[in-house]
Amino acid sequence: LCLKVSRIQRFFLTAANLIDVLPNEAIGFEDSQAGITALNSANIFSVGISSKDNLVGADLRVDSFEKINFEQLLCL
Repeated sequence: LCLKVSRIQRFFLTAANLIDVLPNEAIGFEDSQAGITALNSANIFSVGISSKDNLVGADLRVDSFEKINFEQLLCL
């Protein structure tokens, strides 16, 4: 899991860099525990997309993308 997390973390950090956004100003969406862990390790706000309470450590959890309120995200 550790190697997988570090690869995913590099991906998230590279993506933030490419769009000129600091990690602590970014929001990442994930449906896997490794992805949530990687987002948190990269200091990126993590939104867990899952209908179960299985994404430990997600800063915010929603059942589906349809339940995400854009205005709510702007306030984070």
